[in-house]
Amino acid sequence: MAVWTEAQKAAIEARGCNLLVSAAAGSGKTAVLVERIIRLIVDDGIDIDRLLIVTFTHAAAGEMRERIGGAILKEMEKRDKNEAHLRRQVNLLGRSSISTIHAFCTEVVRRNFHIIDIDPNFRVCDQTEADLLKNQVMEELLEAEYEKGTETFLQLVEMFGSSRDDTALADLILKVFGFMQSQPYPLPWLKAKTDDFQMDATDFYSSSWYKAWAEQINMELDGARALWVEALKFTEVPGGPVMYESALKQDLALVDNLKKALTQGMAEFLTQLPGVKHASLARASAEVDPALKERVQSLRNAGKKIIKDLNQKLNRSLDQYLADINALYPSMQCLYRLEEEFTRRYHSLKLEKNLVDFNDLEHYALQILAEPGIARAYQEQFEYIFVDEYQDSNLVQETILNFIRREHNLFMVGDVKQSIYRFRLADPGLFMAKYQTFAESDEALDRRINLTRNFRSRRGILAAVNYIFATIMSRDFGEMDYDEKARLNPGVELPAEGDERVELLLVNRDNAGSGNGDEETGTAETDETLEEMSRVEAEAYVAARRIKELLDEKLYDRETGEWRRVDFRDMAILLRTTRNWSAVFQDVFTAEGIPAFADVSGGYFEAPEVDLILNLLTLIDNRHQDIPLLSIMRSPIGGFRLEELIAVRLNSTKTSFFEAIQAYRENEDDDLAQ
Repeated sequence: MAVWTEAQKAAIEARGCNLLVSAAAGSGKTAVLVERIIRLIVDDGIDIDRLLIVTFTHAAAGEMRERIGGAILKEMEKRDKNEAHLRRQVNLLGRSSISTIHAFCTEVVRRNFHIIDIDPNFRVCDQTEADLLKNQVMEELLEAEYEKGTETFLQLVEMFGSSRDDTALADLILKVFGFMQSQPYPLPWLKAKTDDFQMDATDFYSSSWYKAWAEQINMELDGARALWVEALKFTEVPGGPVMYESALKQDLALVDNLKKALTQGMAEFLTQLPGVKHASLARASAEVDPALKERVQSLRNAGKKIIKDLNQKLNRSLDQYLADINALYPSMQCLYRLEEEFTRRYHSLKLEKNLVDFNDLEHYALQILAEPGIARAYQEQFEYIFVDEYQDSNLVQETILNFIRREHNLFMVGDVKQSIYRFRLADPGLFMAKYQTFAESDEALDRRINLTRNFRSRRGILAAVNYIFATIMSRDFGEMDYDEKARLNPGVELPAEGDERVELLLVNRDNAGSGNGDEETGTAETDETLEEMSRVEAEAYVAARRIKELLDEKLYDRETGEWRRVDFRDMAILLRTTRNWSAVFQDVFTAEGIPAFADVSGGYFEAPEVDLILNLLTLIDNRHQDIPLLSIMRSPIGGFRLEELIAVRLNSTKTSFFEAIQAYRENEDDDLAQ
């Protein structure tokens, strides 16, 4: 029987509230989610098809279904296997609502297609097909606009491109279109943003312009302040330039006054900023440590530069800034009109082909669920709603869930520190809004539970992660303050296996080849090798060298209960991206005699058969391109052996390979020439 922590137990047993579980990496969130579902089924007598469980990926949905099924079978083993309720859950599991949000939206649309007047036999197009359709629509749209030749459109082309190249404008239209799909009502949202370009001084202080401007300025002022606070600390250490203390304290008072002026409005801030004057530093005595003196001066100058740069960027009046914003309004109106027309044309083309894309699924579902009767039916169907990876939700998905949820039946689990899908328009701000407003009280109707104990990693790993994130993560940078509630704490004490500290291997190729090799970077000979390598190759080489060193160490084998020598299979390489990196690592490791495998699936155009056809098309266009030609000749299409290609090249070394082939046929009389 599983032993749950108090926080895990609370997340499993809490009822009668909306629950946000902030679950750190390795904290057992999936196990908690599954156990909560099982307890609802077993203890509360709820059928599995009365639950909506939303996951981020199809793979996660499949895994969740499998784990729930396994947990139900275990419950049946504990009890009478013929217990009717549990047997019914096994039968219901196959048609239960455990899916991605898009799969749920698809079900909503197919069941209620008549509400939005579309063919229920629609097909969901993939991203590649959707991009092709968008490009087709874009070409037709821009061609029509050029025929009209309106002044505002031509100005927009010049603003974002040139009279000979409108690629930048096309990219802008597509990017804006893509971004606004994360809004529940895209065109009304864009219209409101367009109207932000028409305002007076009264409107400005309540606009998104002022909010963004003030946040950026405040962040820069905080940066200057942090530099001066650090400099002040160095004046207090033995040998520090204590005589600089007065000037630094004046700097801090100065930046605090600017921050105060910023809260009073842009006009007040712009009035005070040009009058900033920094006090001169007192002369340092001979007893001052030169290194500390230089460090303090460097920090102070860096802070002064921030203020100076602000002065240069903000050397105009509020009226001048407002005039610039208003001058853009006609262009933004034109952009809105283009987005509106692009949306209409793209929608018509998809209807013509009976297609929908993933964004359509969400917006169609939203349109359907806006009907009170339909939303009420889903509210009655689902007694509880579970949302996994909640930090990766967007506002459209949030609105959909709000339509179908009851007052206190929502369970959300996620970790804002793991939000990596902003490029897919995820909005971690939704998670943080609840994180900051949901209470930790047991009686709260909107309740938050923090799972901070990590059961996956060793203490040394967690200490390193905590150190890094505590240093760089704050509410302004990274969505949240990395405080005690956000720290990763060891959930289990694993047996010590030697030195558990995290190593950081720095590859400084700028100094490579200097002949000053050491044990950190290797010998002078290997440093010269690193200097000639690309950045990826250099990192792979250093990793390979460290792997070889680790083979001389020992580790404790938990399966055998004995110590043994480290083997290659005990190690894994984690990369930020496998694309373009894993192949390099594999090549370097192979050259170094290290067995390695990377399961990397390329994109459509990277598939060997597609690449082959592309090379063939390239040759049709121009036969004098050596690489595509050799690719075709070495492929099953050509069937040439490497030795034969070498013979052709040696016969004619200074021409294109196509010309070398012609020369070989003319000059030689062997089987290859024939």
